[in-house]
Amino acid sequence: MTPRSISLLGLALAFAAAPLALPAQWGLKAGASFANISNSGALPGNPGTRTGLAGGVSLRLGSGMFSLGLEGLYDQQGLDATGGGLQLDLIDVPAYLNWRIINAGIGLSAYAGPQVSFQLSCKNNGVDCPSGTVATTTYAGIIGARVKFGSSQGFGITGEARYIYGLTNLNKDTITNPGSYETRSLLVMAGIEF
Repeated sequence: MTPRSISLLGLALAFAAAPLALPAQWGLKAGASFANISNSGALPGNPGTRTGLAGGVSLRLGSGMFSLGLEGLYDQQGLDATGGGLQLDLIDVPAYLNWRIINAGIGLSAYAGPQVSFQLSCKNNGVDCPSGTVATTTYAGIIGARVKFGSSQGFGITGEARYIYGLTNLNKDTITNPGSYETRSLLVMAGIEF
């Protein structure tokens, strides 16, 4: 087994075993990703924000003011293809501390934590990225807010906004600038929790 497949297997086992230890709620969510890359002004052409899809499954552990969130999300990041940009399709696995601020029929919470992402595909100017030219596993920090309509521990409808601040250099150098390029994304999602 490769290190990547061992990591994915470990994450899958953690998702499966976690509900045995704490009260848990599962969820499904989907929405839009508005992505860019830091330092993109140094890239050739006129790259813009890539609007893509985001969605997947979530698990929230705990029932008090603080809980732990784990997710597995498909996320489209990078730059708009019309600008000749770098496009990444990723599996994001964030783990975050959730702080419930208000819980009175409508729950409002904020969260923050780390995220690891695994590359599913990479295209640069519409062509597959050569192997080894762009980081295939990346790390980020996330911060967000969510609202839940319904019971705090039962079925409910959720809405959230999340900012993803990439920490890994994508190793995409240009002739004019060998600078550091990291992903930056805003995710807006709706979902259900049960």
